[in-house]
Amino acid sequence: MNLLHVSNVNRLWFCEWNTWRRELSRMTKVSIHRSVKGTAIATALCLMGDSMLYVVLPLHYEEVGLTALWQIGVLLSANRLIRLPLSPFIAWVYEKFTIRTGMWAAVIIAILTTFAYGWVEGFLGLLLVRCIWGIGWALFRMAGYLTVVTQSEDGNRGEYMGAYNGLFRLGSLGGMLVGGILADMLGLKWVAIILAIAMLPALPMVAAWVPTVLTREAIQPGVQRIGYIGLFRQSGALLFLGILCTGIVMAMVYQGLYTSTISHLVGERMPQDWTFLGFAVGAATIAGALQALRWTWDPWLSPWIGRTIDGSSGRTPMLIGSLIAAAVLFMLVSTTLPFIVWLFLLIGIMITGTTMHTVVDSMMADRAALGSSARIITVYTIAVDVGASIGPTLAYVFMDTFQSSSVYMFSGFILLLVGALWFWRELRMKVSRRT
Repeated sequence: MNLLHVSNVNRLWFCEWNTWRRELSRMTKVSIHRSVKGTAIATALCLMGDSMLYVVLPLHYEEVGLTALWQIGVLLSANRLIRLPLSPFIAWVYEKFTIRTGMWAAVIIAILTTFAYGWVEGFLGLLLVRCIWGIGWALFRMAGYLTVVTQSEDGNRGEYMGAYNGLFRLGSLGGMLVGGILADMLGLKWVAIILAIAMLPALPMVAAWVPTVLTREAIQPGVQRIGYIGLFRQSGALLFLGILCTGIVMAMVYQGLYTSTISHLVGERMPQDWTFLGFAVGAATIAGALQALRWTWDPWLSPWIGRTIDGSSGRTPMLIGSLIAAAVLFMLVSTTLPFIVWLFLLIGIMITGTTMHTVVDSMMADRAALGSSARIITVYTIAVDVGASIGPTLAYVFMDTFQSSSVYMFSGFILLLVGALWFWRELRMKVSRRT
């Protein structure tokens, strides 16, 4: 038996094994859900170091040899910028190797970079570490999306995407809370060691829970691959383009405009000597509490939204509703209202953000499940990163040129425009079905 025959037999056996595994997973729904949850929990553990840095570095930057505040800004954004040119390489990795292999690499990168945050000194050294972490986070995110795509069906994909999104964000909450508390007690170096050690359980989690499946392109090496330009020439390309544009707007508004300005706007709107339950609180405390509130409800709200959009009504009505609701809330926030009412409007904005994120991610996963999954996810993540990157710059341009509230009026207008376009598309679809 020659080597070529052995290779073909092994490839055939591997394809049959994956077919059997997918069929078994369909019969045992709990095991599929465990894969998604396991991937999300392992990601959450490894996200703590990055999230800790956003809270701790601005206060303890001298411990690691930084000399200027601009260096902090560059370090905190470097991981996002490096992902833009490297995203196609991450897609190539998952077209060649299993999801579990990618997760192994990501966990190791997370542990090493978190340890390095406290022990590498100087701007250039930390810049290199942050760029390496950007590769790790790209591997994590691709693994999460591919796990949902490969382990779900049309009837549960929204629920699984919601569960993944909700669970992995707990790592941000844990990193900020634990990192912030321990840094004041022990300093940045010891916090980095503690969090790096806390990530070690992610290694057995990957072995136990992360699926070993390959994308369809990796299982069938001879299959014709569609180039990135070809993704926009296929049937359904217009829908995919709509998903991408919605993802850009969603990231620009929520991850960029809202996140970068909320503390500033709270400080402007909060009355002097404002107290809550008898305690004086500051703008930073309120902004942090609002963000923590979202990370707390996401593990329960996101799967519920996913189950809802998996139903017969589909994804588009929920997307349209969340876009219009968010537009109204953003416009109201830009007006003058009692401070308590204004805070409840901010909570409403965050609920629409959770809803929108779950729906748009699920729509992307639906498209990725049809084929070229790694490349579909790559294009989508690039779009989201671009939106999140331009958001803060756009926000502060508006604030310098106009009033601070103009940022939220602009956000409401652009969300309303996107919602109107989706409503028009849905209306046309209903008319075409009747005729």
